[in-house]
Amino acid sequence: MERLARGVGNWMRQPSKEFMSQWLKEFDQPIELVISNNDEMALGAVEALQSEKQMPPPQIVGIDGTKEGIEAVDNGQMLGTILADTTAQAKGILDLAYATSQNRPIKEIEPKVKDQYLWIPHQIYTTEK
Repeated sequence: MERLARGVGNWMRQPSKEFMSQWLKEFDQPIELVISNNDEMALGAVEALQSEKQMPPPQIVGIDGTKEGIEAVDNGQMLGTILADTTAQAKGILDLAYATSQNRPIKEIEPKVKDQYLWIPHQIYTTEK
């Protein structure tokens, strides 16, 4: 696998759409995979592909499991997304803040803190079983 390009979409659809449109014109070989750090940017790539019509289209993945991201997976526009457990994220943040304010060790927090990160389990969402 060779990385052809990367861009900072600032978590937004439009900059990502513009990057993807540019790359589709720039590279003389088909783009096979697009990995986005959120669904909104992945959907920008989807929109660019709808107008540029690269065949075969690349596989596109996102993160967050937003309603639109899941719909894009279900419609075959994206390969998958990662479902973010926002309830667990909020609870983890509050538990971490409370433990810190009480001078309690953060090793007691669930989910676990490792290497200064609060690790929340995620699930892969695809149409493949």
